[in-house]
Amino acid sequence: MLCGARAVVMITQDVEGTSTSIARSRLELSCGKEAGHEGPHEDSEHEQRWEAAPGKVATIVRHEHGEQ
Repeated sequence: MLCGARAVVMITQDVEGTSTSIARSRLELSCGKEAGHEGPHEDSEHEQRWEAAPGKVATIVRHEHGEQ
């Protein structure tokens, strides 16, 4: 049985000429490790690792600079 813990990654970037950042995209993650594993959760498809309390959906903000 898989862990299935979830997280959301919000990817932000700056709005040119302002001090504002906006969400550019969003990824939904799911842990593919075995249930009851030790250490951080991991979504190998998106190459992301995270920690979260049991039953909680983690929110991760990743800021990217420049054009993507």
